[in-house]
Amino acid sequence: MLLQFNIDAPYTVYGSTVLPPTEETDMNILDRIEARFTETKTACKLYADTAAATKAADREVAKLNKAHGTEIDCTYFVVFVPSQQKLTVVFNFSGWLQRYDNGTYLGWFAQRNFFSI
Repeated sequence: MLLQFNIDAPYTVYGSTVLPPTEETDMNILDRIEARFTETKTACKLYADTAAATKAADREVAKLNKAHGTEIDCTYFVVFVPSQQKLTVVFNFSGWLQRYDNGTYLGWFAQRNFFSI
């Protein structure tokens, strides 16, 4: 399930709710992605357009569900990374885990070079 929002403004992602940045914001995923790019050139997978990012995200969710024998929606966000001038995908893995009855590896998306919340 794709949630899109205005990529021209910095937004903070809380679960499946997208909020504008505020002083009380304690997690800004875009800041974390940008910080990671200062540490390494390959911080996460990047895409030129939304269609490519969405296709890759759908493919990753299908792999996740196939590996776990389930069909649970995993919300994801296509996010513009200003320093790279490209898009990346951030998965709401915690939301998926709340609906999955058994445990799994928490680094599922990280080992595939994606960010997750």
